[in-house]
Amino acid sequence: MFQRIYPTSTRTQAVCLESQGVNTTETIFMIDEKDCEVFKDAMEVDRRLGRSLDPVSFATVPNDEYHKSRGISHSTLKKMSMSASKLRWELDNPSPPSRALELGTAIHSALLEPHLFDATYVKTPKFDRRTKQGKADSEAWEEENKGKVGLAPDDWAIVDRIRLRVENDEFYRQLIIPGLKEKSFWTFDREFDAWKRCRTDNIVETPYGLVIVDLKSTDCAAEHVFQHDITKYGYFTAASYYMDVVEEAIGERPSMYCIIAVEKSKDCDINAFCFKEEDLVKGRLIYRRWLSQLTTCYRTGNWPGYSRQFVEYRVPKYLDDVAAQLAEDDAGGLF
Repeated sequence: MFQRIYPTSTRTQAVCLESQGVNTTETIFMIDEKDCEVFKDAMEVDRRLGRSLDPVSFATVPNDEYHKSRGISHSTLKKMSMSASKLRWELDNPSPPSRALELGTAIHSALLEPHLFDATYVKTPKFDRRTKQGKADSEAWEEENKGKVGLAPDDWAIVDRIRLRVENDEFYRQLIIPGLKEKSFWTFDREFDAWKRCRTDNIVETPYGLVIVDLKSTDCAAEHVFQHDITKYGYFTAASYYMDVVEEAIGERPSMYCIIAVEKSKDCDINAFCFKEEDLVKGRLIYRRWLSQLTTCYRTGNWPGYSRQFVEYRVPKYLDDVAAQLAEDDAGGLF
């Protein structure tokens, strides 16, 4: 069901009430289920409401409907960091989800939407399909659980450990358990004449203010390791993008974007990362350059690859330091 927040002054009240399961019809504009089916993307919803090109605040729609809707997401945008040609190829040749992605999706569901996890996932028993009986048992189990997603026993145990971690940790519980889960946002970028969209894992009122929570599963959440992942996987530009889209949609800037990094191995420990405003400004400069390049590709039909010129190798700084020390030792007659 699509929803639009009215004045900013009612936003905090609406978020708080909804997180408690209270009907907020008086402060939230709603479109009925029939309209939701007919006007699946944000632009059509706005036209129906007579608000052409106005931001759509947020919508409660299934994940697959969100991914079918109009708009440029950050996951698409960040592929421009490689080349437009690579993005075009991936758009035309989508890859099937990896085991790591499937496990990450299961962890998301278990923590953010436990009711859907329980209805969707099932623990897969071990069958010896080399035997006639094992094969028959496996087929019978698959028929009985048709439509559900099977998780291997090891993956099921990981999800259980993570759920227990969160349930017994007051700090992470306040960021994950309450709040508005899996909300979709659309807004129109007039500079580039393009719809932008994002889907937040959770938005929650906390003592720190309104916080966008992004849940990430990882092999290692240690600070020195995950800081590198934030740069490598473009999480810091995602932080800028989500903060801007949500701000444009609801008319008020969230106070924080945080990543909760959950380890999917060993003790399933958790770490939380936030972003300084100065780093969000840097991320904005980068994603808006990508947005400019991407909209140009769509407009011209030209999706360029790498540059057609020599790229000069740059020695890493640590090797510069090593070379400087060696030169100093050599000058001192140590060699």
